[in-house]
Amino acid sequence: MPVFKIQPDFDAAALGLNEAESAVYQLLCSRRQCTSAELIKHGRVHHPQDIVEAINERLIAAGSIWLILCSSTRTPMAGPTQSMRTPLAYYRLRCTSHFASSAKA
Repeated sequence: MPVFKIQPDFDAAALGLNEAESAVYQLLCSRRQCTSAELIKHGRVHHPQDIVEAINERLIAAGSIWLILCSSTRTPMAGPTQSMRTPLAYYRLRCTSHFASSAKA
């Protein structure tokens, strides 16, 4: 997977993120998108949705134009492997100013 470098207006230290939040935030800054499974594996967290919500609260409080969006969630399916039975969400760090300008048009 190609690695991208997103540079939002606030870094993890400026937002006052804890260790788990910082790991998730940095993963999202270095990739186009991450699945919840990738955040659990590489960020070493247990509940990525809770962490994403906490990061978004900090971004909003800081007045950032960036937010973490959940683009879709795959519901668990019946299947022979554990990965098919696990719900999966896709997260992406996005600049919200693009959405605000397109809504005015």
